[in-house]
Amino acid sequence: MTRAQVGALPQLADLRREAAAANARDLPLTVLISRSDCTFCHEVRVQYLAPKTREGTMFAVELVSDFRRSVRMADGRMLSNADAARALGGRFFPTVVFLSAEGRQLAEPIVGAGKGGFYEAFLDDALASAAAKLRGG
Repeated sequence: MTRAQVGALPQLADLRREAAAANARDLPLTVLISRSDCTFCHEVRVQYLAPKTREGTMFAVELVSDFRRSVRMADGRMLSNADAARALGGRFFPTVVFLSAEGRQLAEPIVGAGKGGFYEAFLDDALASAAAKLRGG
């Protein structure tokens, strides 16, 4: 089992469809952009994103940039995971982005994992900001 599978989130396959499902619940689509060998990605996935997803307070999926898969983007293009990660702004790992069904960023991405012990606060603030923009606020 790879680190990307431990505490797994669903893998991003169709951005528009998955974002529409999240947005229908008044939640942004939260995408963890990661690498399979990234210890910090594992930490963010297991400690923060997976629990909030199980609670229903977040709709999160994962885009593992080094997996050989493809993603249908909001505009219908099929991109490799690596190209999709770059298109969504994932140049450092982990990066967490918050999206509408059109693929529009709804909050500032969270890059990295440290955040001085305040990661959950950064995450909650970004979620609240993204949800407000989703609702037109």
